[in-house]
Order: sequence, then structure tokens, then C-alpha cells
Amino acid sequence: MKKKTILHLNIFFFFAMVLSTKAQTGKIIYKATSKFRLENSASKEDKQFDAINKAIKNNPMDFELFFNEGKAFFEMKDGMGTNDFQTKIAKVMLGGMKKFYLNLETEEFLKQEVAYGETFLIPINRPNWELSNSSKMIGKYKCYMATTYYTIENDAGSFKKNVIAWYCPEIPYSYGPSGFFGLPGLILELTDDKRTYSATEISLNQSDYKIVKPKKGVIITQEEFEKLREKFKQ
Repeated sequence: MKKKTILHLNIFFFFAMVLSTKAQTGKIIYKATSKFRLENSASKEDKQFDAINKAIKNNPMDFELFFNEGKAFFEMKDGMGTNDFQTKIAKVMLGGMKKFYLNLETEEFLKQEVAYGETFLIPINRPNWELSNSSKMIGKYKCYMATTYYTIENDAGSFKKNVIAWYCPEIPYSYGPSGFFGLPGLILELTDDKRTYSATEISLNQSDYKIVKPKKGVIITQEEFEKLREKFKQ
């Protein structure tokens, strides 16, 4: 078994990361693909379900991560996808209705999500990572594996969702896709239970990106949001 170490983000590490991101800017483009598949219990030959699953499989979408002076913002790239029903479903499955704002200096981390005809602002927590010695090459970069998980709690119970990230110490920026951050290197690939984000373009110190905290939305906890989701399923 490969030796693993737990990453403890102590005060020294936190301030070192903030200082390293000072006066540094970047834009990372990630391509998202989904493992999710809708199943129709009544008939697996349903053409509507087949069309949706085909749209999910055949419509990978691009996301952009911008960072500047200790702040970062992650969102779907403008102009992605068409307005047909199947592609809209694919957009939801790939996380296209979510945006993430990170402020390492103030420790303020937010998810802005559009759902059920409303916009919500949901505080998120700093991930607790477990580092591994496992490594692989992603393009020309040597990356190391780290794992974490998040928990979904609703009326049906508590569910643990595993996340695998591959980060690159050669690119010393503590950011990643879909609200995951805090590793000693840029996350180039991230996989959760539904989708995979893969970095396809890395641009550093080429533009000064203005990152603004999102203000639009009803402030709600993740637990409250999950309860709302269950209510709409009924």
C-alpha cells in the first residue's frame, strides 16, 4: 500500500499560499464530461431518455477558472451549448448552473447556483485533503493524487461523495475546478461521482482579471438547499 499523508492547512501554509498568489493572475480552461446516465424505470427504450443521455455524453462543455490576488472565480464558458431541452439537461448535469467564488484572504467561499426559478448563494467549506504519493503525467506535467469527500444530507439520509484530484506542484496555485481548492499546486484533473474536469488550457500572468464577489441570490446553507431539492422531487 502506498504511503499517504494527511494535508493539514496550518496558518503558515495558508499565508504562504496567499503570498504566492499576490500579483499573480491566471485563466484555466477545463473541459467537463459526465458519467451520469438517466434511467427510465418504466421503459429503457424511451426515446426522450435516450436523447438526453446522448446529449450528456456528446456535449462536453468548457469551464473557466480566473484568479487574481488571492481570489478566484469558476464558471461555465460563455456561449456553451444550445437552448434545446436535451442540451439544457446536459448543462445541468455538468454543473453549468453553478459558479464559485473563492477569497483566500478573507476565507470566504461561495457557490452561486440557479435552481427552481431562483438564484442561491451557498457558503462552502475549505476541503480537507488526503495526499497520496501516486502520480501520473497529464500532458507535460507531473501530477499527484489527492482525495477528499463531501457529504449530502437530506430526508433520505447522509451520503458521502468521493472526489479525486490530480494537482501539479510545478504550477504553484492553490485553485481548481468546481469549488475545490487548497492543494499545493493547480488541480489539472478532478473527478467526482458525476463528472470529470480536465484542464485543456493554462494562461498565466497575461491579463489582469477583475474578480467580483457575487451578490445576487438568496443566502442558504447546503443542507437547506438539499431539503429544497427533495421538496421539488415530491
